[in-house]
Amino acid sequence: MHPRTLRLTLAFTALAGLGLLSISTDALSQEDTAHLVLRKKAAAKDSPSVYVVQKGDSLSRIIRRKLGRPAAQSASVRRQVMRLNPQIRNPDRIYPGQRIALPRLGATPGGPAYVVNRGDTLSRILHDRLGITAGEMAAWIRRVMQLNPGLSDPDRIYPGQALLLPRKDRAPAEPAGTAAQEEGAAERVDAKAFQPTGSELAVIAAVVGRSGGELVRSGKYFVPLTETEHLAVDCADVPMAELADGSRIFLDFGRRIPDGAAALMRARWENFTVLHDPGADGLFSVLEGVFGASARYAFRRNATALELGATAGLRLRADWVLVRRSADGGEHLLAGILRAPARTPPIPEPVARYAEGKGLAVIEIEEGSGSLRERQAAPAPAEPAVLRGGGNRVFVGSLLDALGYAYRADQPIPVEDASKEGGPPVLRADYTVRIGTRTAIIHFGEMAPPRRVGLREGGMELIQIAGTDDRKTVVEKVLGGLDVPYAAVTEDFRPPGDEEPPPWELTLRAFRIATAEGTLYLVSDDADRGLCAYIGERWKRRIVLY
Repeated sequence: MHPRTLRLTLAFTALAGLGLLSISTDALSQEDTAHLVLRKKAAAKDSPSVYVVQKGDSLSRIIRRKLGRPAAQSASVRRQVMRLNPQIRNPDRIYPGQRIALPRLGATPGGPAYVVNRGDTLSRILHDRLGITAGEMAAWIRRVMQLNPGLSDPDRIYPGQALLLPRKDRAPAEPAGTAAQEEGAAERVDAKAFQPTGSELAVIAAVVGRSGGELVRSGKYFVPLTETEHLAVDCADVPMAELADGSRIFLDFGRRIPDGAAALMRARWENFTVLHDPGADGLFSVLEGVFGASARYAFRRNATALELGATAGLRLRADWVLVRRSADGGEHLLAGILRAPARTPPIPEPVARYAEGKGLAVIEIEEGSGSLRERQAAPAPAEPAVLRGGGNRVFVGSLLDALGYAYRADQPIPVEDASKEGGPPVLRADYTVRIGTRTAIIHFGEMAPPRRVGLREGGMELIQIAGTDDRKTVVEKVLGGLDVPYAAVTEDFRPPGDEEPPPWELTLRAFRIATAEGTLYLVSDDADRGLCAYIGERWKRRIVLY
């Protein structure tokens, strides 16, 4: 990235201990430069002041009472206040005792701010309202942009917009000359320093976004330093990671922010950090530094496979992980980051979607290019069949259907010696299943021992299912009673290729059953249906959930 001017605004104060010099916006050329020009400047009357929030205050009330701005101008001034106070995430939630930096609007003309009309341009406004000539216009436009931090482009103003204008009796500072002409020190930007590429910034943005934060890569970010000083950072030159816990980390590997300003920022705001050293591992060291600045998150190397799910699961071999720490010391996985060889295909979208459902985002970075891998959305495969519920009787009927067995319900079965127990000589069987020359009876509930003996002596197989049996037990009783060949298995499904170990594997725990229609995988209903559907489609498995 070509180094560009970092526009910093600091009002000078006696900060000898930190060696802080003010950095004037007016003193910097509009052209890109590899220098930062530092010079002393008297404290500006329009530098921010600090207000301590009182009980019952709201931001709108503070703007009206302390800044004397009517409701019509409140939105414009509110944007300025929010830019001066990055620690405020919600303008409707401020609390007593909170310190808020306020713009010194008293340095603007005594009347109200100018409201832009249709057809206005900034140069026309300055000429008509303040009498600024063409030769003075550039300096005055820069002054207007200082007073209006929300104005990023002087050529883009719109009707209804409120603009604060400089006082005519305060001429803007004369533009400074080149670094060679300027008295005082100049700090050279390190052009050889690590600068993340666009692809690497996209990776950083993706990982930061996974934490609930944002990577700010454009616009100015204002940081109050003292009651009379603030720092304005151009995020196009110095990106800033804004984490969900309030941490703010500037990625300043070109050392555009002076050490004194960084020290003062850190002294006042514990949640602000300036990263100067990218570390030995480039992009990954940067991410370590970003999340290392927060007590809530951690970004670290990973040496073991991540196990997600039980009945149907994923084994993911991530090179790095992003975790969120809880108050009790526990950790919650947020993302797994993989360095993927260019020759290997991306992780399939159904697999990534399953991981996301478990709370883990899968982020792949292509080796060599350092770019994020894109996944193409694929239509979801048809979900597997599910055995009917509604009690064990309905469930067993559905199971017999899936196994391909013909059966009859409520069949009368004569029972020998039934009179000995005082019962009827005929038993009404819930289900009867013909197995070769034998007949199996499936009975729900209790049965007296003489009847069980009588059925077995009559050459019948009894499968007795209690009302308290869970589905797994019912399945095992039915399969065993019918002499169905089956095995409780755990099968692994791997991506194509010869990579050892593979970057990911799927696992499936099931009853593998031999049926007349082929092998059936009977899987517990607590398995992820989308993942079962993908396994069934990709590896041609007949899966039924129970």
